[in-house]
Amino acid sequence: MHSRPNLRHMILAAALCAGASPAVAGTYTYTSLAPAGSIQPAVGGMNDSDQVVGSFQDPTTYLSHGFLWSKGKFTQIDVGAFGTFLTAINASGVAAGYYYASATDAKSFKYTPMTYDTVRHTHTDVPFRGKYSKDSAAALGINDNGIVIGSAFSGPGFLTESAFFRNARSTGFVNVPNAPNVTVGVAINNRNEALLSGVDLSDNEYSYVYRGGKFTLLAPPGGSSVNGFGCASNSGFINAVSVVGGSYGTSTGVNGFIFHDGRYDSYSFPGQPAETTVSGVSAGGVVAGCYLDANAGYATKGFVYASKAYHTILYPGAATTAIVAVNAGGSLIGQYTSSSAQGVFIAQCPADQAPCTQ
Repeated sequence: MHSRPNLRHMILAAALCAGASPAVAGTYTYTSLAPAGSIQPAVGGMNDSDQVVGSFQDPTTYLSHGFLWSKGKFTQIDVGAFGTFLTAINASGVAAGYYYASATDAKSFKYTPMTYDTVRHTHTDVPFRGKYSKDSAAALGINDNGIVIGSAFSGPGFLTESAFFRNARSTGFVNVPNAPNVTVGVAINNRNEALLSGVDLSDNEYSYVYRGGKFTLLAPPGGSSVNGFGCASNSGFINAVSVVGGSYGTSTGVNGFIFHDGRYDSYSFPGQPAETTVSGVSAGGVVAGCYLDANAGYATKGFVYASKAYHTILYPGAATTAIVAVNAGGSLIGQYTSSSAQGVFIAQCPADQAPCTQ
């Protein structure tokens, strides 16, 4: 069963600002982002101006490249010659990510964390010093204040993982309670609130909101393994107004959830008890995510929850679609597969048609 007490004020505010809803919901405009024929495409992140960053692999050289999509223009981004990955982008067009600094680093999966200014087309390494010479780190998020969050891998074989934060002056490391060996820095918002994920020695999954040096455990009622499973490629989200969400285990499968103002809302696509993940919520209260379709071989499909109803979202002609994120304006980014290709996309909803439901 589904309840939404903590988002009613958001929906009401959107209705008052936008006026009456259209008689028929709008239709997304879908745009494929990665070059045709590329392999392992991935969307990293999107800002509220619909700028998207991600990565893809050349099918001939198997070299990974970063990319920026902005206002219909695709730009390939390479830092060095050995592999580039972009994972997030802030309002100023500064992206977070990582790259291989040498062929040796690429062979050993040693990442160098960095930020990339998509306006000036320059990169800046995130200062990082580990205990071991082979230590590795990846920048995974960046907010409008320029604070970077990511994960640092330490020791022989990168057996331990800590979240790191980088501001203008210093880099700090943190591990969540109950997870001394594995902590992932997932995302950070403009209030400097972070979402962290951890795994304990018994492989139990935990997620926390980290603010002001304090941890808040995410614990949906009756749930377990918060953000340990899910059909999207992310490990949860935290947006500009402190709405947090993702997925959690239940006795029958995986549900999506949103946590805000101390309240949890649970999401399960109707008739699909196996797995539902929430990837984000727009400023207008549109919830986006993905689910496994039990009637189609458990294929991954996207969804939006708008106007008190669930709607399936499929990239045109695709067999599977996973929505990775939604921004404040309601644009979606995700990944898809068809019988002949795999790709990444942005789905944009015209403001005068919102909410879009197909």
